[in-house]
Amino acid sequence: MNFFEQLIIGVLFISGLWAACAEGMIFGELADMAEKLLPRELCKPLFVCPACMSSIWGTAIWFYTGGTLHGWPLYIFALCGAMHLVSIHLLQKNER
Repeated sequence: MNFFEQLIIGVLFISGLWAACAEGMIFGELADMAEKLLPRELCKPLFVCPACMSSIWGTAIWFYTGGTLHGWPLYIFALCGAMHLVSIHLLQKNER
């Protein structure tokens, strides 16, 4: 699997998980419960902040899809940037 395929998988996975953890969605109540039990610093990279989610979920996706340690830092930063752009777009769309 090449870098861009892995990047697309990462963006889709994190976007889907983030959406599924929103209020009223399938994992919304679970996310609310976790936010009450876990420290904020742990919740952000698990399901609250799309850019932050790149660190944990991106690492899992990278190595699961056959990535090497050598390419991992570049992938995490690229995924973080992509998720930042996606989240800005989604937040602007929700404000309309």
